[in-house]
Amino acid sequence: MKKSKKFFGIITIVVIIGFVLSACEKPDDPKCPPHTWGGDYVTAPTCINGGHTTQWCSWCIETQKIKQTTAAGHNWGNNAVTSPTCTEEGYTTQTCSNCLTTQKINQTAALEHDWNTVSETIREGVQGKKCNRIGCNKITDYKFTYAVGEKGPGGGTIIYVGIGLYSTTIADSSTAYYREAAPTYEGSLNNRWYDWYDAKWRAGRSTYGGKNDWYLPNDSELRRMLTVLDLDGSYYWTSSEIDKDYAWVVAREGGQIFVNRSVKANLWCVRAVRAF
Repeated sequence: MKKSKKFFGIITIVVIIGFVLSACEKPDDPKCPPHTWGGDYVTAPTCINGGHTTQWCSWCIETQKIKQTTAAGHNWGNNAVTSPTCTEEGYTTQTCSNCLTTQKINQTAALEHDWNTVSETIREGVQGKKCNRIGCNKITDYKFTYAVGEKGPGGGTIIYVGIGLYSTTIADSSTAYYREAAPTYEGSLNNRWYDWYDAKWRAGRSTYGGKNDWYLPNDSELRRMLTVLDLDGSYYWTSSEIDKDYAWVVAREGGQIFVNRSVKANLWCVRAVRAF
């Protein structure tokens, strides 16, 4: 008797499980029970996507979307105006108060430069025509007073004229158009040689021609200096460091440039340079 009850109990469970598993699989079959929707989950509309409510059937894993709504659309405002410049367009930036997306409207073309018709002195040894528009610092039609090989205002020799070949920013954050080599050097001719630290100090304290902006040249500037001045002979210190113990030295012999690393404690020649 107990075995029969157990058997019929198992059969009943199997039938129920089968009914559940078969439920909702054939919604068009009148023998199949209908979906039982519930568990509403609301997805609110955004600026670009519509909203809806998602429902799940409690019998199966089917879902459906109901109460669908259209996208809310952007709410533009907070207009920020960017005025055009000589090289950049102007526009108004709008921000959506809902999603913080931005867009550009009212775009206008760049103004282009309004060059002065008369050249003026830009800085020592340099003339050019400035743009008249407020906030534009561009210059065109450069004219240089000094030429390479000529005597410079510091009593030395001009070794470079132009824009952009070397580092062009000097102490006052303006542009340097010249490099001038000091009129003399300290080294083998007067039997005075210096380590790297002393070389930087002595170059920086030079006052040739009443100028106080002399410094120890980097390796590129020194190569240029030795070539323009046609200087052969000993090695010269550069300001270009390799690490805490080594720096670069440059020499010229027979028209050929030699660049080597040297311990900073070694003694070599010094020749200052200035940028203006």
